[in-house]
Amino acid sequence: MITFASKKNWIDESTPSQKGYPSIIEPITYLIGCCYPHMVGYTSFSDMGDFYFVGNTYITPAHRGHGLYSRLLSERNEYLHDKPKITLANPIEDTTLEILEQQVAKQGGVAVDTYDEVSDIMAREVYEVLSALPMFVYR
Repeated sequence: MITFASKKNWIDESTPSQKGYPSIIEPITYLIGCCYPHMVGYTSFSDMGDFYFVGNTYITPAHRGHGLYSRLLSERNEYLHDKPKITLANPIEDTTLEILEQQVAKQGGVAVDTYDEVSDIMAREVYEVLSALPMFVYR
């Protein structure tokens, strides 16, 4: 699989705001995964200064079950190795909050319950906006 970065979501036309994410994370960058000749999925991120916001990772139904989700996630995390990452548990489509929390924990994410846990990487105003959804940090 090869990846490329884009400001456009080539898989579907949805925006983070349409999916329920706060607009503070936009503009978002998409890492699109390709297995020639198909675009098979994407993951997303936004450079927020002292941390990255990382969005959901999606593989098209026709390409699931081949390890592409893990490969795309690994490529994103390797690309964003230089700062902590914040993600928000935002269940969309067929996903539940419990499934998302299990995925995040499996990847080493830790729940953020108070501003003090992230005060070294974000301003309180940013925390207040992002904490509208369950928040997790990867350090």
